[in-house]
Amino acid sequence: GEAAIRECEVSCFDLILLDVEMPGMNGFAVCARIRAMPSHRETPILFISALDDLRSRASTKISGGNQFITKPVNFLELSITATSLLLKQRLKQIDKAVLSDFKNAVPPVPDTFEV
Repeated sequence: GEAAIRECEVSCFDLILLDVEMPGMNGFAVCARIRAMPSHRETPILFISALDDLRSRASTKISGGNQFITKPVNFLELSITATSLLLKQRLKQIDKAVLSDFKNAVPPVPDTFEV
């Protein structure tokens, strides 16, 4: 967990995969710490775990995770879930860029109008 946090402090990632059960610090704590970093506030985080209870799935969302899949990993499910998270993130980035361009291109509307 600590190693993952250190890596996230110095590098940006497109997608982060976390296990719940790790030595030292669980994945939920790691996720919450990563979400506190400005560079990873919106980075998709996918939990992969042997746990399959409702509490673990809820903790995924509470800690800031995006998705949860169970072990043993079905690689088709992993591929589809990872791809969909990456596409969703890319679409958000495109939306922000388009909105930013639009705001810069449209002249501001005056607060008052003269008649």
